[in-house]
Amino acid sequence: MPEAGFLTELHVADLGDGEHERLLDPPLRFYSELFHGVFVVLPGFVSDGFSSPRLSWFWYPKRGGRYRRSAWVHDAAFQGQLYAETETGELVRVHLIEPYANDLFQEAMRCDQVKTAGFITRIVRWFGGSRYQGVPSS
Repeated sequence: MPEAGFLTELHVADLGDGEHERLLDPPLRFYSELFHGVFVVLPGFVSDGFSSPRLSWFWYPKRGGRYRRSAWVHDAAFQGQLYAETETGELVRVHLIEPYANDLFQEAMRCDQVKTAGFITRIVRWFGGSRYQGVPSS
């Protein structure tokens, strides 16, 4: 696969609480040039959308914008629910350290032509760390 990009579309169901959605089939798949592989978010995963300070929601709504698919990949990485697809098609759970999860988020946003991907990534780096659960403690 020559260049980074989403391999599937995002299909979700609203959970009715005004904040959360559940991923439906098919799995959300993203090929990363940065990490040289396919990352997968499995159906059933629940996301609260783009997590950012409430003040920024005017410019960056939680559930809108071109960064929407990227936010799902990032949420899965932050919650330790991101998978990598092996060459044989097997899925293996991966645990990205927080900076790598943020790098993946930025790469995914750039694939969806988010012009402010660098700025959004900085917002997440500044305010998102308290939500990170990706790497289990030993």
